[in-house]
Amino acid sequence: MGIPNDQEEDGKHESLEKIDEKDSLVDGGETCCVDEAGQNGAKKPINLCQLKYVGILFNYFMVGFVPQFLLNPMTYFMIQNLGASPAEQNSVLLLLNLPWCFKVLYGLMSDTYAFLDYRRKSYLLVGNIVGVGAMLALGFCAFTKVLTVSHLGWLVFLQTAGMILSDVMADAYCVELTKLHEKTSETGRVQYCTYMTRFCAQIAGSVFGVLFYNRKEWGWGLSFSSICFICAGIQCLSFPALVLLEEDRASTRPPTEPIKKQLGTLWQVVQQRAVWQPMLYIYVYNLFQIPNAAWNSFLIKGLRFSPFEMGMLIVAANIMNALGLWIYNCFLRKASWRYVYIITTVLGLVFSCFQLILVYRLNIKAGIDDFAFGFGDNVFIAFVNGIQFLIAIIMMYAMCPPNQEGASYALFTTFSNLASSCSTVLGNLAVVNLWDCSNATLSSGHWEGIGKLTIFTSVIQLVPCFFVCLLPDSELEHKNMSDSKESSFAFGSLFMFILVASLGCAVGNAVYMLH
Repeated sequence: MGIPNDQEEDGKHESLEKIDEKDSLVDGGETCCVDEAGQNGAKKPINLCQLKYVGILFNYFMVGFVPQFLLNPMTYFMIQNLGASPAEQNSVLLLLNLPWCFKVLYGLMSDTYAFLDYRRKSYLLVGNIVGVGAMLALGFCAFTKVLTVSHLGWLVFLQTAGMILSDVMADAYCVELTKLHEKTSETGRVQYCTYMTRFCAQIAGSVFGVLFYNRKEWGWGLSFSSICFICAGIQCLSFPALVLLEEDRASTRPPTEPIKKQLGTLWQVVQQRAVWQPMLYIYVYNLFQIPNAAWNSFLIKGLRFSPFEMGMLIVAANIMNALGLWIYNCFLRKASWRYVYIITTVLGLVFSCFQLILVYRLNIKAGIDDFAFGFGDNVFIAFVNGIQFLIAIIMMYAMCPPNQEGASYALFTTFSNLASSCSTVLGNLAVVNLWDCSNATLSSGHWEGIGKLTIFTSVIQLVPCFFVCLLPDSELEHKNMSDSKESSFAFGSLFMFILVASLGCAVGNAVYMLH
């Protein structure tokens, strides 16, 4: 996917609506094709698998593959080799996800300051280089047996920070193309193609993590350090495609606004009702999806799940994530957004019962193996996230003002990701202060605490259903909301307060738990 030449046609950005009216999108995200404006205004299909565009697909593949390849070995290594407590495990996962909350800074940086005369491509390369360096350092520390839980947490933080820098650039690249070449009725097709690439890569990564980290059980396999080195090597494979990525040089594009003016524009954006209202609902929804911080410890220490069994749970979750995305794109695009959120949330509560069946050993009484119920709501939550994903993406893309695609889209995704980080903090507080779910307690077979924690995290996820009226019911309703130009200084201020407070909460909790 290339960024169209901004100087090819005078006033191109000012005529986005006219372009949308004439735009025709080649249907079928599976072909990775969208439409591009020709020199005379005619449309011709873009094949995202072309050499000049394939770097973006490579980047989405790496963002999906590397973390999932690492996740199962890292989870098992933390518990079995480093003796990480449930709270420490949750804090490492918090650090793993925390860089997603800094996306707005990356977006502002690339929108304002070109690097080596490129706004996206150079930063894509820098992000991948940082990720490779962090993986090499993590592998070296594990190989020399000097790795601690704290070291692990901060190194995966650094690796993810580099990866997210490249991810923000790829997202901004896609937003620019979407704004110019997708009809309103077809919004989300480009993203379906790129994110389906990412989700399929997640499936592949989790499968590799299962197959190659089973030395103790199968008698062969890779060490954790070897997997880190392989992740670094795989990430290096994207460099040639990124170097060949087509992008206009910054010196040939319209000058960017000063960062102060960009911040002022973002402030005007978040005051719009079409922005703060749906984003507040997404924040509330993600905040109450509190993770069961002790669940992995329960499976490994309590039920003696093997690395293979743990890995298969991750594989299943990634498959369900991609399946949810596909189902929404094919069958639910015209469905009520509110009904989609309500129904999937209620179904999530039902699937949480699978976890309680394990905790209270009801499956043993019925003669059913533990693994059959080990999937629980973790796998179904991945399915729900896949279904809900495109709804959020469609709204966020529509909110982005011209020439600030990187910063604005990153701001919205940062706000959403911070809610998930704060829900992880709440999960830490629950596992540390409410019930005894330590590794020693779970190993000894005292599971009263994990049972109560599971009930708590399952029931509380229903709370956002009472606020679903904040969510637009459809893309048309959201467009009408945007066209009304309603704004609120108070709710814009609330948006920014929540953003800053949540960031401080997430960072502070991670530092406290690991030190």
